Order: sequence, then C-alpha cells, then structure tokens
Amino acid sequence: MNTLPDVRGTRPGVDRLQEATAPQNVQTATAIPVPAGEVAVPLTRRHPLRSGLQSVWEWAAGLDIRWRYPLLIFVATRVLYLAIAGADHFVRTGSRGHMWSLGRELSNWDGNYLDVAKYGYAHHLILTHWNTLGFLPLFPMLIWLLVHALPMSDVVAGVLISTITGATATVLIARLVNRWFGEDAVRRGILFFCLFPGSIVFSMVYTEGLLLTLVVGCLLAMEDRRWVLAGVLAGLSTAVGPVALAIIPTCAAAAFMEIRRRGWHDRGALRSLAAPVLAPLGLVGFGIFLWAWTGTPLASYKTQKIDWHETTTPLAVPRALVTVIKQALGVEGPPHP
Repeated sequence: MNTLPDVRGTRPGVDRLQEATAPQNVQTATAIPVPAGEVAVPLTRRHPLRSGLQSVWEWAAGLDIRWRYPLLIFVATRVLYLAIAGADHFVRTGSRGHMWSLGRELSNWDGNYLDVAKYGYAHHLILTHWNTLGFLPLFPMLIWLLVHALPMSDVVAGVLISTITGATATVLIARLVNRWFGEDAVRRGILFFCLFPGSIVFSMVYTEGLLLTLVVGCLLAMEDRRWVLAGVLAGLSTAVGPVALAIIPTCAAAAFMEIRRRGWHDRGALRSLAAPVLAPLGLVGFGIFLWAWTGTPLASYKTQKIDWHETTTPLAVPRALVTVIKQALGVEGPPHP
C-alpha cells in the first residue's frame, strides 16, 4: 500500500518543487579510464581558423557541382581579384604621382573595345597610327546595347558583361569537365580555372568570358548532337576574337566523326555538317562589313599584323614559352615595364 509523503513543515510549492526537479542519479564527471599498460594522450584543441576554413570547404564541396559550386568559387575569386586591382590602383597612383582610376585599371589594354562601342570603326585603313579596326564586333555591340538600354557607363557595362559571361563560362566548363572526367575533377578543375592568374580578365573589359561561354556551349551542343545550335554558337564566337577560329576545325572534326560513325546515307548524320558550315559566319560577316566600310575585307587582319605587330603562327604556344623563359632569365626585356 502506497503512503503519501510527509509534507509537514514544508513550504507549499517551493520545497516540493525543488525536490521534484532535483536531478536523480547525478554522476560526477570523471576522467575516461585508461587500460593498464597504455599511456593517456591529452586531447588537443583544433585551431579555430583552421577548423573554420575546413568547415567552409566541406560545406562548399557539398554544393551542387552543376552550378552552385562553380558560382561560389567564381564569386570568391572575383572578390579576391578586385581587391588586388584596388591595391594596384593605389600603388600606381602613389608611385607615378598621378591618378590611376579603378575604371582605367579594369579597362586597361584590350579595354579599348570601349572605343569601338563609343565611336565605331574608322572608315579608312590607316596603318601609321593605332586604330580600332583590329577588334571584332560582337563584344562592343553588346556594350553599346547595354549602355543604351540601362543608365550606366561604358566601363560598368563592359565589366558587367565580362563578369556575367565569365560566370556562365565557369558553369559550362564545370558541366563539360563532369562529362569528361567526373565530379572529383570538377572541384579541382574549377578551383584551378578560377584561380589561374589570367582569369582576372573576367573582371575587366575583356572578351574571354563571352568567347569561352560560346565555345564551351558549342562543345556541349555537339556532344548532345544539337548541330544547328552548335554552329550558331560557334559562328557567334568567331565574331568575338580571332582565337575562336580554332572552333571551326573542331566542328569539322566532330561532323566527320559523326558521319563516319553513322554513314553518309544517314540524314541525322548529315545534319552534323550544319556546325562547320555555320561556324565561320561571324568572321565572314565581319569581313563583308569591313569590305563595304573600308574597301578591304582584310582590314582587321592587316591592322593586327602591321599596326599592332601581331603574328599568326601554329607555333604560337612554343614561341610564347620561349619568350617567357628569355624574360625570366633577363635575356629579353618585357615590351612594357
């Protein structure tokens, strides 16, 4: 038979509350027992910065490699490179004694595309002084459209296009790498791609972001057997920069392999010819414009070769490597300090 507890001499609702909430079976913290013959190893605390960075990396590595991870790495590296550009802005201003604006920093060298967007092309091929005929038209056309569509400066428009297309190129390259080499290669490849020093141009008024977006999109379209789309993207890329000409034999090789695999009598295979046929149209269209504008379709080529002292050679990469080695050894100085 259960008996009620003796509550005489207690304060109602206080002592009984303490008694009811008191922990039952309280155990004191003791050291973990160590088996006989073993030496206890003290627990070490992890460095908070290292632990935090590892947590961030593990979180980033768990993101979707199709677009979340590439975009995160791209944005992080853009912040890094813009900080470098800002520091260089102050160094140049202090060392040279004159103002070197951040806008000029972001539109240096090939940023002269802005002149095409603002003033157009010269009507005459004059090779005695610098002119803009060597620049291909698609990138400055986009700058012109954005400036006239939204209230912004030409520099902001150029950097905005470069940044957006740089992000798009990064996502498309991640997809291409995933198809060719797997997910593990995507994480390493995108990290190296975005940290590569040359990727600074994705934050400047340069064409590389737009060109890579079109070229990689063309490669993905050809893998999916979307030949007309591949040809259109390739054709647009050849209106961006001369290096895009490499996509023309690529399209031709892909079409040849498709026809060889499926046979000349297969209509689906013959559709692959759309890619190499459409690929050079960007450059061909620009040549027709230059012919009517300046009197020669080779105005851009002559400007680059004679006025800009550029060369066209299949040995461009070995020549560049030799030049870098000579400059590193001090045998040859850089063209600009």
